[in-house]
Amino acid sequence: MQLELSDDIVGIDFGTSTSRLAIMDAEVPTLLETESGQAIPSFVAIDDEKKILVGQVANYHAIGYPADSFFNIKTLLGRKFHDSQIQELKTKVPYKINEGSNGEAWVEACNEQFFPTKLCAFIIDKMKRLAESYLGRSISKAVIAAPIYFNDAQKKELELAGKLAGLDVLGIVDEPVAAALASKNIDGGIFAVFSLGGGTLIISILEISDGVIEVKAKEFDSSLRGEDFDLVLVEYMVEEIRKAYSVDVSGDGVAMGRLKEAAEKAKLELSSSCETLIDLPCLTGFEYGLVHVNIALSVSKFEELVEFLIERIRKLCQKCLEAARVDEQGIDEVIFGDWDGKGLSDTTHC
Repeated sequence: MQLELSDDIVGIDFGTSTSRLAIMDAEVPTLLETESGQAIPSFVAIDDEKKILVGQVANYHAIGYPADSFFNIKTLLGRKFHDSQIQELKTKVPYKINEGSNGEAWVEACNEQFFPTKLCAFIIDKMKRLAESYLGRSISKAVIAAPIYFNDAQKKELELAGKLAGLDVLGIVDEPVAAALASKNIDGGIFAVFSLGGGTLIISILEISDGVIEVKAKEFDSSLRGEDFDLVLVEYMVEEIRKAYSVDVSGDGVAMGRLKEAAEKAKLELSSSCETLIDLPCLTGFEYGLVHVNIALSVSKFEELVEFLIERIRKLCQKCLEAARVDEQGIDEVIFGDWDGKGLSDTTHC
């Protein structure tokens, strides 16, 4: 395909929890700002008037209406309903996942069925419109980054989502390769790409030589995601509430949504502070009054709670090193890819 010099090509990182968009502006890679910062929440929601909500507004909608709000959509792409990953996801999300006529996984909200690929297209369309607003002209071409574990069927659905959003998808690039290409001042060497986003933990070891990128080894754990760190904190808060009020709020969808939002906020605050306060007045009501949450969370307590997750990461890192036949000293640099705020916090300051 011959491209004119005036052609604008956007780069899309379609994440499980958040998505990012970049363009070349005066030959400088530029991440575009959104209403929520640099990343667009990968959320789609349906309101009571059947209006489609996308991004941050859908994320907010999920707090009050979790059953009508979709996230982890990328996990559904190209998978059959009876796939083990889909069956596991059903236990972790508040919305309904149903079997389609051809065995595909569909989702339901407001008594309507939605194909995951179309939901992904809504998010990509929002990113496309963001780029067009920034540049002041239409956009028609894109390159999309995909998880390295995606098979051909999943990549095909991701490409179809881009086309449904009105984009000519020029290529699907493996995420660790995209991360390496995006890193500055990398001429050659052996690099570890660590990706703990909202969907899957992925560790890749790449060797770059003479402009050629070779994937020496890759390991992933599809049952370990950045969101798991949030859920550990949510479970901790539910137990603390049970101790204080003798009430179980785990069946209260709105309360659990607020706890989940508070857990992510607390985790991120621990990146720059040794302690944070989780304060949620009037979380919910019960027969004796209102439930108020006021919990001080320290870095040491957080690390204690998530130690079992950290140990799983250590083991996967070691397995990838062994597969690549390289030791820790042989890694020239670690590149963090798909870092969307859902993973680990930097707590080394405490």
